[in-house]
Amino acid sequence: MKFATTTTTPLAKWRWAFIDKQVYPDGFHKSAMQKTLNDIKNDVIQRLAKEPFDVISKEHGFHRRKSERMGNTSHCIKLNDCIRLVVAEAHDDVGPIMVAYVFHSNHTTTEPGYGKASEDAAAGHYKVQRL
Repeated sequence: MKFATTTTTPLAKWRWAFIDKQVYPDGFHKSAMQKTLNDIKNDVIQRLAKEPFDVISKEHGFHRRKSERMGNTSHCIKLNDCIRLVVAEAHDDVGPIMVAYVFHSNHTTTEPGYGKASEDAAAGHYKVQRL
């Protein structure tokens, strides 16, 4: 007698990446900012791939930033008065990736750091964090 076997494939989940050559601002590690970043990352990597990037970012309090000139979109959150976390969406053959970039902001609307995550995500200049 033969038994039917079923195989279950794990559902794809979001992955977390940092842009290449990420340099953290002074005093970032071992701070409340690092804890906030880790909390967001830990939530994102538990999310199923079918959950939209916009929904996940909004749940964490990110604000959408769109560059008409560059034609890209990123989402930004304030970690403290001077430090920002910007995330953008990327995809590869495994599934979706949230690409993060932490930078010191000078509080201008043309701050180049706001577009860096989305530009590097589109160009594939990021490293997926191994868990």
